[in-house]
This record gives sequence, structure tokens and C-alpha cells, in this order.
Amino acid sequence: MLALGVSYPGILRALDDESTKLDPRDRVTIDSIRNHTSRHFPVQQIARATYREILERRAEQNQVGCLMRLLGHESMATSQRYVVAAGTETKQAAAQNRLYDLLP
Repeated sequence: MLALGVSYPGILRALDDESTKLDPRDRVTIDSIRNHTSRHFPVQQIARATYREILERRAEQNQVGCLMRLLGHESMATSQRYVVAAGTETKQAAAQNRLYDLLP
């Protein structure tokens, strides 16, 4: 839920029905959410970033192969120049948005 932007109180409310059925020592609290987050959330962020890199790399490879066939290039290196140029322009445009700095 945190990865989706749900706040600690929002998580607490969402889990309230299930939590109240538990022994008081095992119930979900703001502190238990905070502790759980400190153990797991950084690992999730690293895993998400790594997965994103892998997907972007695969998409780029597929993009280059498709572009190579469409343009009739014999060398993937020739087609790669088009992809790199487009990616650079996209990143420059996105970098002008202040929210870009918040992305993992």
C-alpha cells in the first residue's frame, strides 16, 4: 500500500477490520507499520528500480531491432543512434518537470 502512496493512517484504516480480530499484542499499529516499512520498503525500491532497468533495456533492444528492420539498416549500431537521440530528448524534456526528481 505504501508503494501506491497510501499513508500510515490509511493503511491502519484499511486493515482495521482484520486487525481487531487479532490478539491485542498482534494488532496493526502505526508503529508496527513504521517498523515493517523500515525493514521492507527500501528493498522494494531497489528491486523496483532494478526491474525497471531490465524492462527498459529489453524495450530498447526490441525497439532497436524493430527500428532496424523498418529502416532497412544492416547494422544495429546505426539504428541505435536514433533510439539514443530520442531517449536523450525525452529525458531532457522530462527533467524540466520538477516531479522528475522524485522518480526512483
